[in-house]
Amino acid sequence: MSVEDVAGFAVAAVGNDAAHNRDLLIGGPEALSWRDVISAFERLGGERLEVQSLQPGEPMPGFPDAVSGLMAGLETYNSPEPISKEDAEGTFGVRLTTLEEFLQRQTS
Repeated sequence: MSVEDVAGFAVAAVGNDAAHNRDLLIGGPEALSWRDVISAFERLGGERLEVQSLQPGEPMPGFPDAVSGLMAGLETYNSPEPISKEDAEGTFGVRLTTLEEFLQRQTS
């Protein structure tokens, strides 16, 4: 999820009755795997990236143990269903940024 979208929800929630006493589970407009992210980088850059895979919990070379544990948790975590695209746009006025849009902004 883009930082701009997070900020958009924070601003839109202030004084918004639809946000009162409600947990806003926010996320991007689509569920993505790490492989989806890699593929998007490859499409944008026009070249294949070398990918090294590890088993969950296996130490990541060059990173502290805490990072390996965090990444293992992210790999196995199943997040709850976020707010719908329709609710994001209609109720809060936040147009969710796709991964492709985010990457294009970062590289232009």
